[in-house]
Amino acid sequence: MLRYHNTFHKGRLGVTIGVTYWGDKPDINQFGTVRFDEEGRVMEFREKSPEPASLYINTGIVMFSPEVIRPLRGSSSELKDLGGHVIPYLLQKDVSVCAYGHQTKGFEQIRDWVDFGTVEAYLRANGNVLKGVYDWFEFQNYEKLEGDRYSVLVHRNSFEALKEALKSGRVSLEGRSIIGSGMNLVGPVSISNAVIGHNTIIGNSEISGTQEYPTVLLDTSTIINSELHSSIVGYSSCLNAENRKSSMGEFSVIGNNITVTNARIDPRVRVADSRYTDLILSTNKYEIVYASDNLIFFVEKQNNYNPFR
Repeated sequence: MLRYHNTFHKGRLGVTIGVTYWGDKPDINQFGTVRFDEEGRVMEFREKSPEPASLYINTGIVMFSPEVIRPLRGSSSELKDLGGHVIPYLLQKDVSVCAYGHQTKGFEQIRDWVDFGTVEAYLRANGNVLKGVYDWFEFQNYEKLEGDRYSVLVHRNSFEALKEALKSGRVSLEGRSIIGSGMNLVGPVSISNAVIGHNTIIGNSEISGTQEYPTVLLDTSTIINSELHSSIVGYSSCLNAENRKSSMGEFSVIGNNITVTNARIDPRVRVADSRYTDLILSTNKYEIVYASDNLIFFVEKQNNYNPFR
């Protein structure tokens, strides 16, 4: 891509956008689309438009010549989004913008590109890792633990502890999962189709998903007395309950560094620190369904959330 960038722009101020052919799939409006001429010169860029500029999408891999900073000076506060603002602005300023990844003699196309720009896509990508779809994805310091109903990749630092927990009945496994180092089990746990990061704490909980949409627990998260299904818990966050169990439905998300207690999080509901309220609302993509002093629960507007369904 760097060689193509230098060849196309020949030392001049320029931008190169990595593109890949997406075709007329229904979800193409979730991506920035790029129209370019036979030489690869970008003529139009549309960010997540219901009318795509072409059937090629922006992969999010973008290369800038250092001099591009010049036409951006003085406008940085207005240009908040790379695809939505910066690239269209540079096109208006007649900055040379080209597309890398189309059929160009002597240059490779972008391969092994994985979309995880939505909750569903992120979970699907994790599911594909579990199923071994990406032959280029490598695991280091992991060993396989297999039984009649499960196949789990376990970090070496957790391997013996997990075997002992299985033997004692403190954990039950099913389906495909990945388990990182330093997992601490503080009570009976059921794990089925999950990607679990390093240094997690799990007790008296059910962590479940499907092979297509596994549950994902990021590093140093804590799950106590809870049930999760095809959902995401962020770094250093905690979901717990004192009386009845907390729960998370399909495609629900808890952000980073927050604690949620005694909650039923419905499908597709996201939870964030209330400090980010203005930022979330400024996107005009979400609406808040519940707010407390330190947390907000919100959904994408098109989901038509109904708490009484």
